[in-house]
Parts: sequence; structure tokens; C-alpha cells
Amino acid sequence: MKYSPNNKNSRSLCLLVVIAVSAIHNAMAGTGNQPDFDQLNTRYNAITAEVYTQLAQSRSKTLPKSDTIQQLEFHTRKYLDQGDTINALSLVIQNLKLVKDNPDDSAVLFFISLLLDNNQLDTATALYDIIKREGEKSLKSNISFLFAQYYFRENKWQESLKFLDDTYADLPEKQASHARLMTGVSLQHLKDHRKAISFYDRIPQTSEYYLYARLNIAVAYIRQGWWTDAQNTIHSALKPGASLSGTNNDEIINRLYLVLGYSLLQKEYYRDAREAFRNIKTSSKYTNRALLGIALASANQDDLIGALNALSALKNKQTTDLSVDETYLLLPFIYNKLGQELTATTSYNEAIKYYQSRLENLDKPAGINTSAQNAIKQNLDDYELVINNNVFELNRKMPESFINNPDRISALQKAGSNLTKPAALKSMSKLNALQSDYKSAYNMVKNQIISQRKDYLNSYLNQSRFGLANLYDNSLSNKK
Repeated sequence: MKYSPNNKNSRSLCLLVVIAVSAIHNAMAGTGNQPDFDQLNTRYNAITAEVYTQLAQSRSKTLPKSDTIQQLEFHTRKYLDQGDTINALSLVIQNLKLVKDNPDDSAVLFFISLLLDNNQLDTATALYDIIKREGEKSLKSNISFLFAQYYFRENKWQESLKFLDDTYADLPEKQASHARLMTGVSLQHLKDHRKAISFYDRIPQTSEYYLYARLNIAVAYIRQGWWTDAQNTIHSALKPGASLSGTNNDEIINRLYLVLGYSLLQKEYYRDAREAFRNIKTSSKYTNRALLGIALASANQDDLIGALNALSALKNKQTTDLSVDETYLLLPFIYNKLGQELTATTSYNEAIKYYQSRLENLDKPAGINTSAQNAIKQNLDDYELVINNNVFELNRKMPESFINNPDRISALQKAGSNLTKPAALKSMSKLNALQSDYKSAYNMVKNQIISQRKDYLNSYLNQSRFGLANLYDNSLSNKK
């Protein structure tokens, strides 16, 4: 069934499609002011550099001696193999002069990578300033790539592009493809979609980043309104033998099908949309959104039983994400179209009770652990936040430092608990204050996310009440 301006039921269902699609893709839109991520991370770099210096001094007699940069790398890797990042970084800080004195040694790459991976940007930058003056070109390009990765993770698109410029030819094939992918993504965030596509097109089909590039090309086309080009790009990437096989690609393939399905749904190619959604594996993080898409496409084809089956499966899910929330609004609509007014009335009443219960649940005090492992988790390019069994799907707007720094601070607080010198105690005091500020920032993010979900739920609650009132009005009219 195609949408027709003269079909009242179709207009209502089309509105639900728009609500569902916009809610799915704008989970963090309009959440108000964000914490000052840059200010928090700048403080983190300055304060943790002080703490590591104090730790290196206090452990100078127990840390292994290194006369050469190769020995330093050996001892550092040994600590890392034991899961002891604190001592590994303390050892590097203690021997920074040794690293600075060997700017052409390939081991420098390892040390800068270690520092950046642990968000010791200031120390890494000081090393890089020396290498830029004295190191050879290939080494400089590879280190620039590391800095580009760091700024990319921080959503600093201009900075990432600056470090990527003129590096591709000096990088190994895998890193060169990754660099082109980061370049394309950064350009897309800066709204330069056409230039981004030119970089994606240079990523070979044999690369592990190929499917990501194809997905981003499709998104770039969609952003420019080129729906057919977007669909052709995804179809081409998903042809048998066209992409690398393996479990590592499963989720990106699922995501390709999800984007394809919703693009077809919005263009009213309902049968093709259903087929796209059906290709998403049941174990995928995108399963709920796929089931919702199947329901919407089925209803638009007048396959109301198919829509009912998809919505029932979604309703039975144990999680409380946005797709499940929307199910309660769609079910009575489908029952009404089936002519089952009594069931529709019951379903609307159930929806009203569900949304009221969900709103009450979100009003309950909900602590948020500052550990990224327990609170915010990354999935591909997105994050998920779980609070009291509520799953919030977040677009990737938060820098990785905001996710990871609190865990790092906790480890440093434990490591520095025995420091006694006045300077060390002062640094630890600043570290404790910083952790407190991170907790406040997490609470701000949590409250904004909950507030927006409540806005959605209140909207669905009002629509359920309106739908129920319409049913009563129609029932009274029919009795006259």
C-alpha cells in the first residue's frame, strides 16, 4: 500500500514512520547543554601528568633500570603484558630523556602510541615536537597517524585532518585505508560530503575498512538526497563475494541492511524494505530496530498480521529501548485497522499504563557508575547507556576521553594512595576534585538523556490517549 494523501489510515501510519525513524536516528538531539568535555580533558592531562611524575619519583628504586631505548621498550611491554599500565607509564615518564635522545628509533612509535592510548597527550606532544625536527619522514607520518587517531576519537575533526594530511603514501596498507576512512568521516562531520566520498572510494575492496567506507558513502548520498545512489551503493557492497566474510563484519553488514531498510521505507518501497530488515541477524544490536521496520513496512503493505507478528516479538523483548517503547503505540493502531476495536481499546489502555509506568520508573533515583564498563558502552560508532535496565542508544557525540578518563582516574587514585610528599598530596587532591567533577558531568549527561526519553514517552502517552478517545468517539457515532 502506497501512501496517499486521501487515505486517513495511511496518513496516520506515515506519521508513525516519521516518528520512529527520527527517534531512532536522533537519540541525542536537543538534549540541551553538554558538559565542557574539552575543559575536563585538559585538566585531566595536566593533573595526571603531575601524578605520574610523582609516582615515577616515588618508585624510582623499584622500577627497572634502562640504559637503552630497546631495554626501556622491553621493560614497558613486560608491565603491559602483566596488565600493569600504571607502572608502564611511570617507567616511560621516568625515562623520557632516553626517548627524546632517540628520535629516529622505531621504538618511539610504541611509546607515543602508549601515551596517546592512555590520554597522556601533553607528554606525547612534547615527544612529537622533537621528532618533527629530527625524525625521518616515514616515522613522522606514522606518528602523525597516531595523533590523527587520537583526535578522531575526541571528535576533533579539523585536528585529525591536519595530522592525516600528506601521510597516506608513507603508511602501511592497513593504516593507509584507516587514514582514508578517518579523513572521509571527518570531512562528513564538517559537511563536505562530496570530498569525503573521494577518500572512501580509494579504500580497496580487500580492506577491513571497505564496508565502513561503503556505508559512509551511502550516508553521504542520503544526506544530499541521492536515495538511488545510496541504495545502489549498499546493494553493491552486499552482493555475494563483494565484501570480506567473517564474524568481524557481521555487525557492519547488519548496519548496512538497517540503513538500506529505512531508506527504502522512507521512499515507500515497502516490500524491498522488509527484505532488507529480514537480513539482519537475530543476535544483532540492530534486531529491535529491524523488527520495528518490518512492522511499519508490513502495515503499509496491508499485511497487518505480519505487522502484528513483528510487533509482538518486539514487545516480548526484555530490554526497554526506544523501539520497544514505540511498539505499544503501534499495536492498538494495527488492531484498529484489523477491525478489532475491543482489542484496540484494551491495547490503548495497556499502552497508557505502560507509558505511565515507564515515566514513573525514569523518575526514580538512578545512580550512574563512573566506570565506562558499567555505564556507557561503545558499539561500532555509537554508544549505549544502561540505567536501571533502560537502554539508551546514543549517537557518538561524546569524546572517548569522557568515557574512559574516570576509570583511569580511579586507577591513579589507588596507585597514589600511599604518596606522602606535599607536592604529591597536592596533585592527588586535584585528581580527587577532578573525579568529582567527572561524576557531576556524568550526572548531567544522564539527566539530559532521561529527560529526552521522558519527552518521547509523554508524546507516546498523549498519542495513546488521543487514539483511545478517537475509538470511543467512533464507537458512539456508530451507535447513533
